Amino acid sequence: MNPDTPNKKDIRRFYDLLGHKDQTEIRLIPPIKQEWVSTEKEFLSVCERYNGKKNVYAGLNERKLNGSKTEDVISLETIILDIDPIRKPQDKDEEKLKDLNKHNATNSEIEKTRKDVEKISAWYVKQGFKSPCIAFSGNGFYVISKIPHIDLSDENRDTIQKGLELFCKEIQDKFNNENTHIDSTFDLARIYKVIGTQALKKETPERPNRYSHFITENDPEPDQALCEYILSLREPEKEISQTADKGIELKDFEFCCKFDDTLRELYDGDISGYKSRSEAEEGLVFKLVYYGFSDSQIRQIMSGSKIGRWNEKPKKTQDKDIQKAFENVTDRFDWNESKQEPITLSYSTGHLPYFSDLMTALALFGKDYVLIGKLLWYQLVSVNIPIEYKPLCLGSVETDLRLHGVYVLNAGHGKQNIKTLIQRVLGNVGLIVSTPVSYHQEQLIGKILKRREKDQKIGEEITKIIQNKGYLADDYLFIDEGYLFFTSTETKYEQARSYIATALDPYPNNIVYKKAVDDLREQGEVLNYAPHIVMGVALQPERIPEHIISRGLLRRYLVVWVQCNEDDKKRAFKERLEERDTETTRNNFSEYLKSIQENDFTQNKQRKVVFSKEAVTRIQELHTELLTVGGSINTKCSNFAEIVEFTAEDYLIKLSSILAIGRGHYTIETEDVELAYCDLFEFFWSCLNYVNCIVQGNFDYGKSWMGAGEKEIECLEYLNDNEAISFETSNISITDFLECVQDVYSCEIRTAQRRKNHFFKRGWIDLKKGQHDSKVWLNFTPELRKKLNRFDFSQSEYVRIVTKNKEICSKKLDMSDRSDTSEREKEIPEMSEVSEVTSAYTKNYTKNTPEMSEVSEVTPPQNQKNLSEKTKKLYSLCENIMDSSGLIGKQRIISEATKHLKFPRKLTDKEKEREIRKLILTLEKEKLLTKTRDGLYEMKKKQKVLEEKIE
Repeated sequence: MNPDTPNKKDIRRFYDLLGHKDQTEIRLIPPIKQEWVSTEKEFLSVCERYNGKKNVYAGLNERKLNGSKTEDVISLETIILDIDPIRKPQDKDEEKLKDLNKHNATNSEIEKTRKDVEKISAWYVKQGFKSPCIAFSGNGFYVISKIPHIDLSDENRDTIQKGLELFCKEIQDKFNNENTHIDSTFDLARIYKVIGTQALKKETPERPNRYSHFITENDPEPDQALCEYILSLREPEKEISQTADKGIELKDFEFCCKFDDTLRELYDGDISGYKSRSEAEEGLVFKLVYYGFSDSQIRQIMSGSKIGRWNEKPKKTQDKDIQKAFENVTDRFDWNESKQEPITLSYSTGHLPYFSDLMTALALFGKDYVLIGKLLWYQLVSVNIPIEYKPLCLGSVETDLRLHGVYVLNAGHGKQNIKTLIQRVLGNVGLIVSTPVSYHQEQLIGKILKRREKDQKIGEEITKIIQNKGYLADDYLFIDEGYLFFTSTETKYEQARSYIATALDPYPNNIVYKKAVDDLREQGEVLNYAPHIVMGVALQPERIPEHIISRGLLRRYLVVWVQCNEDDKKRAFKERLEERDTETTRNNFSEYLKSIQENDFTQNKQRKVVFSKEAVTRIQELHTELLTVGGSINTKCSNFAEIVEFTAEDYLIKLSSILAIGRGHYTIETEDVELAYCDLFEFFWSCLNYVNCIVQGNFDYGKSWMGAGEKEIECLEYLNDNEAISFETSNISITDFLECVQDVYSCEIRTAQRRKNHFFKRGWIDLKKGQHDSKVWLNFTPELRKKLNRFDFSQSEYVRIVTKNKEICSKKLDMSDRSDTSEREKEIPEMSEVSEVTSAYTKNYTKNTPEMSEVSEVTPPQNQKNLSEKTKKLYSLCENIMDSSGLIGKQRIISEATKHLKFPRKLTDKEKEREIRKLILTLEKEKLLTKTRDGLYEMKKKQKVLEEKIE
């Protein structure tokens, strides 16, 4: 019987068949609407109300309260095979119909499929299973079975779903043919047509809409044998041994996936960027043809794809798809040139002196931490370049030799290690590191103090003006909570960002001002100076607005984003427990930095760095390629590359200079530029990843979002991310959208309503209001943010440089044993044996220089003849202020030296302290002052007396 009206009896029978205890989901299509009912009466009422208006479906398996996803399914007791006839055009007019599957089936097509359904029912009985119940779905058939009730949990859900998948595939392999197609119905959250309601599709006189109904009278009984059979099914292991005619093996598929991210993502089921699974599957077949795989290989690879439609297709359809790909793909991948491992970033470190010591002292493990170590190396070297030599000019480029860094890390992933290393290393070389607890302008810039003191000459009290400089006058400033600093709209943060942005301008044209409010008559009451500070910022990977970069502040920093993979994490957990001499390696690196301070430009008869003509030409070439890299990835990265194109050139000049100075020479040659470019390339790639994934917006000033601002884009992205891109696809109600607006703008409901109306007037959204339901959706198609593609490293200058400088660049950091210095560093004598370490570095890294054995050793002076006058005075002062035990503390030395040694009047107390620390370091190096176990100093000429007192 084929009814012409809804059949209440069949609807009730279908509800009983589901066997749900609490709640049943009814899904109404199109557009999608969900309702949940708890009784048969409610179920029947909803089905009758929407019958003939929408297709009425119900969730087969019971879910959690209001749940509709696979993880919400809590039980299984009914199994349905969905069997449909394959539509074929009956005449020339039907050949013109688009997507015939969206139309109803003809009576003849249904009759052919009915015969296959009878065969499937007979197969059930032959296998020893109970006879299933058969229902007509309106265009096909349901084969319905029951199994004993199974409660589902996270532990057994995947196993049971896999068994259903294999059972369905077995039926497909046996009974799919040119007339009949069996759908993949193994999804636990699957919905089915409510039997007794009308099936609505595109209809013609030969293809009318029909009512569903039960065919067999029997209700299925729980089948234990069927349940055990399904749970016993296991997927056979695949043996990949077949070889294509062209000599391409199936294992080469993994090779292709290493450098073709899109291929890997498609195979793993990521269909973003495609309109449907069918279109994504077609794209995957086209790629496999491009890589030269044979027909049989393509079938084997496609059968394992997680897109999920290939195994549902008849063999004839698969043949047609493959043939279409072979006809349309004319280009082929050149395996002769590419039969090698794909080249990625090398993270070379052999060109950075004492880098292994730095990484051992840092005690962070993983490939990306090497990039952190590189940025630290450049920063720490730049801090130690003498202040008077920090300005850097090349043509019309005016910059300086300071390098500021942002370290993007998850909580607990190394911020404290970085901060501690900077403090200890720079403290060892007499430099001041600050970590601000306040961003008030007086904390950052300083304050003018007025003190009443008695003048000994005239015997009267006078007002003394003291310029007490703030954090910006120190050597290194570390901000360990950068998110608030960069994004907060509070006045104190906005002012702080303004002051720091000025301080980070090229030195010495970066003067900051602080004026006394009460009196401006005297010159001394105006505090102004050019900060030489270097900055580091620790930042968690939270989303930040694009104006932080486009307006300039974050652009002043090199950004390194750490994303450790699981292998790096496992290795890190192991290596953190191994003993390492971090103090020795830290001291080694500190000694290296001291050599940079002491061997200043005057000893090399140069007052500034100089670029050779070849180096300048190379800078131009490599800068162009760097911008090409950013422009070749996606629209967002291309816009970002355009914003930083001048900054990128400055960075290449900076890094080349810092690297050359760190290696002991001051004329910048082509080799310095190329090696620095390799490091900048890696920094830039990390920064592009950060910008692409973390920073909001597209850097196109709202063009891709019809002129919307940053917060407006965030609201529109909410709709796009939830697929609310049309009336049919949207599940976002007006209430949902208003809640999103409230969260983004932190506003009340009335303000959110006004903003929603603004969105509507601008044409960004459309909406439908209803008494019981409402919808909001995007009224335009935005330019979607694409994933970061992998750049073709094999053709880049980066690879050519690394290959050309194998002797230097191929020396990678040994992550399993960083406590050992590299072979190059072992060749260099200890710092105490060579006064000018730069001569050793020059031997290793420049051409036409003598071998190490030819470099004459200069024995460090062991007396006062080689000391400057000021250092001699400090030594004498130490003798006078030494206490009765023969020991003296560093702070006592600094305090007394500030009073008794002469310094230029322009120096502040902090600058005087810095100079005194350098003098103390000189005395330490000459071993005229040595530290005791208590951290106090003892003097060499009183060594024996002191030893007796200590004992």
